[in-house]
Amino acid sequence: MTDWDKMYWAVREISRSSYSVHEGLKRTIFFARSISNQYDEPEYWDQVEYQLHQLPIAAIVEWSKAAMEELKAGEGWDALILDLGDCPEVFGIHTYSFGTRFDEGKFDSLISSKQVMHSQEFAECYPSTVANPKDTLNALYFTGNNRVELVYRNVASLNDGILSWNQNGSYDFRGDNGYLLWLAVGSLALVEALREPSYCQKILAGRDKLYLLSGFEEIFFHLDTVTAEGLTYNRHRASQDLSLF
Repeated sequence: MTDWDKMYWAVREISRSSYSVHEGLKRTIFFARSISNQYDEPEYWDQVEYQLHQLPIAAIVEWSKAAMEELKAGEGWDALILDLGDCPEVFGIHTYSFGTRFDEGKFDSLISSKQVMHSQEFAECYPSTVANPKDTLNALYFTGNNRVELVYRNVASLNDGILSWNQNGSYDFRGDNGYLLWLAVGSLALVEALREPSYCQKILAGRDKLYLLSGFEEIFFHLDTVTAEGLTYNRHRASQDLSLF
């Protein structure tokens, strides 16, 4: 498992098993401190912890909800992707018409079996009748009419001393420390926006499922799945033990 695999895996487990954004961020801080050779700025994590309740989490949750409000009615299933840019940089949520092009069984198998997925791996999800799935995916993924952008924000607009690393021409993004924090903040905020089953029913708008993927730089993980009963993952059963890293 690479260092980045560990980061994605930890954020996925934290997001699935935490009952609030702040609880999830506390666990993220614990995880970072437990791997001090990679997350090598203890003073940064002290600052994050000290200012935890001053972080503009509510604004980021509202970004998530703004994206949900842009979802049009659909049927079957779809995938919603949280893309955090050249992390930590942006908060972008978009969706593709996967349901009409991908084999759901293959898609579900891929996201269930992989800790981390690179964008080109989704070519495995095309039906066997597609002649050149990788070429088709390249045309689909970042361009074309199949991508629907629901929300796009830059961290600078938060005007926050910790998260807005790129405001006023600054480029102090903190390396892996900043990557981990923004991946956790974005993922936890998206989950937070979907905690109420009634809201999940609303945004499904006729769909059976809405798969949530999170990541950056064309690397993603399966965050959760929205159903009419709410989010799929039972918070009590999700892994609470990050010591395996």
